Amino acid sequence: MLNTTSRFIKYNMLTKIFMPNTIKQVIQELTIPLLANTATPDTDFMTVLSTITGDFSLVLQVSPNDVIRSTGMVAIPSGIITASDVGRVLEAAMSLLCKDDVIMHASPTCSFVVDGVMQTAFMPIGMPATRLDVTVALVRINERMLQRWRDWATALGRNIVAWRIEAL
Repeated sequence: MLNTTSRFIKYNMLTKIFMPNTIKQVIQELTIPLLANTATPDTDFMTVLSTITGDFSLVLQVSPNDVIRSTGMVAIPSGIITASDVGRVLEAAMSLLCKDDVIMHASPTCSFVVDGVMQTAFMPIGMPATRLDVTVALVRINERMLQRWRDWATALGRNIVAWRIEAL
């Protein structure tokens, strides 16, 4: 007959072998509105930060009016679109930054346009072309504010482990 300690050790060993990923840590979400009429995102951040413990995920709520649409266009010197060309056109579309801003979110909002005529929902790599266009949606946020939030969270023993954008 096994004593209590032996049963506990055996149970833990079996749990680790057969159910290694069944226990997951729950990460709290901290939601901050970044709306034009909200003049106090720092105050909102600190208020919500003081109510949680441990690591958290940051959810930034933005109005569709705060999303910037930007178009990029590049020439295709080789005549065939490469991955490098797709990277260059996305970089051109995202070059709208101010000195102290960082892009928090960028996503294609429409199809790529090849030679000003053909739209494609897929990456146009390998297609013959002389020009490639794309339009992206940008959400910008001040880099200093992000650093401040990271520093405040760290000072309170918390870490921002993930973030996402949520449109209102």
